Amino acid sequence: MSIFELALGPGAISIETELPLPHLLRAGITSGARPMHRLCPTGARRSAHVRHIVAERPSVSADPDLATMTVAAPATQWTAQELFFVACLLLERQLQLGGLVTLHAAAVARQGRAVLLLGKTGAGKTCTAVRLCRQHGFELVGNDLCVVGGTEDAVEAVAGTTGFRLRLSSVARVLPELLGLFPSTRVADAWRTKIDVPPHQAGVRIAPLPAEVAVVAFVHVDSDYPALVDRPSADLVQRLDLYENALRYIRGGSTPWLLEGSLGLGPFVPSLDDHATHVRRTATLERLLVRARYVAGPLPLLAAHLADLLDHSADERRADRVAVQEGTPCPDRNPR
Repeated sequence: MSIFELALGPGAISIETELPLPHLLRAGITSGARPMHRLCPTGARRSAHVRHIVAERPSVSADPDLATMTVAAPATQWTAQELFFVACLLLERQLQLGGLVTLHAAAVARQGRAVLLLGKTGAGKTCTAVRLCRQHGFELVGNDLCVVGGTEDAVEAVAGTTGFRLRLSSVARVLPELLGLFPSTRVADAWRTKIDVPPHQAGVRIAPLPAEVAVVAFVHVDSDYPALVDRPSADLVQRLDLYENALRYIRGGSTPWLLEGSLGLGPFVPSLDDHATHVRRTATLERLLVRARYVAGPLPLLAAHLADLLDHSADERRADRVAVQEGTPCPDRNPR
């Protein structure tokens, strides 16, 4: 058995297994993307630990304090990739105890300050991130997965996946200049036709981290809108969407163990959620929601508006700093 340390931002766990884990992160490095996780051999178990054993029937169990997971599987039905994904559930618990959450989102940054992009599948998060980077001087924090939060009043983006998965129908509609990245052959279903693109191929640079999350936007890209829509604050549906988003990688019932060989669903994975993680998670989500707004419309207008919002928030921060220095009360930016 070998022991490896799996880390993401300030969170870390150990994994005990005979499977070869380190090669999992090499593909991302060679493609030009920045690995979100750090994985290296270690000689000691951490307090949060995943133990992998070979058994006739696959199963996952957790001890009462949710610090140790035991993963059992037949040797012929288990891969390093599957073990990695299950281990990430325990790692997410460690992150949430530190006030950080992994979100299905995109984020870009400029001069150390970030715009976090939220929305349903197909809402335009990736296209908006690409447009902000190519046209407005932003750099990519993360696309698809972003880790944000902290224990202070400020919210930071500390990690993110930096490859793009571009949808043909979306690119044809709002980013036609990138159509050359797709194969020239005709396809029957442009919505389901996607390609993985390293950031440099899309003309995008990767941002240094961490970056302060200054703007949070639920986006909806739609070229048929006659004008831009900007509604400050999130409504009830968006608040629920954000909470479910933050639960995706910690509540076992919503994170099935997928059997790679057969594409079947694996055994039950216990939830790693509890009161302590709930308290830290909701505190972080409330800080995000204070910064949140809904922005919809044609992509050029939407992206330009988000860039202006970041600049405006920087002006407000400078004004607040001057007010503090002069002993003047700062205005309430988010009245309730």
